[in-house]
Amino acid sequence: MKHLKKSEYKLENFVHVLIEIYYRSKLNQHFREKHRIEYLTCKFCDKFCPTRNSLTNHIWIMHEEGEYRCPFENCDFMSKFRKNLLNHKKLRHQRHRKCPICGELVIASRFQRHKSSLHKIRNYICSWPDCGKAFADNSALKNHVRIHLNFKRFKCKWPECGYASEQRFTVITHIRVCHFKLPRTKKKQLELNIVQDEQTQNPYDYLETCREDICI
Repeated sequence: MKHLKKSEYKLENFVHVLIEIYYRSKLNQHFREKHRIEYLTCKFCDKFCPTRNSLTNHIWIMHEEGEYRCPFENCDFMSKFRKNLLNHKKLRHQRHRKCPICGELVIASRFQRHKSSLHKIRNYICSWPDCGKAFADNSALKNHVRIHLNFKRFKCKWPECGYASEQRFTVITHIRVCHFKLPRTKKKQLELNIVQDEQTQNPYDYLETCREDICI
């Protein structure tokens, strides 16, 4: 395909260009749908990537060779791959903070997560006999008490099934695998190039949510 000169601005030339564009788009669509695994698989390590951009980024970081030096002063680190340089900068040159409670050195970007997960005050205590577990908020305590009561909020509506779980994702996975005969995840489904009819094979159509809840 090439650009037309002003002298070539004729109707038949434009029709020819439009036809060529149409068939090229159809060819690209066919290639993406029928040869998706080959189209999105890394030729160096056979890793499957969900999009073309992620595949390009994967090759750029993991497999593109060169001399990558650490930009920080007084550091002589050098590697052939960008991945090793990124890991080095993350481990050696990120700013750390010392936790005043336990004294552990934590990366600054993860300091708040460290405090909230390890040193959060737990005032909500389970009153179940011989339990006594403590939690930081009421919702976490509710989730724990549901285990004692065997209370399952999400159920499968497939005829004569009766499967139920506390986690919605577990019921969705059950419907996909047991009733639709599909892989557990959509990523695996794309890798195997399995087509799913969204109108007749929608797991959420067979998901029932119990609106009643426990009171604490």
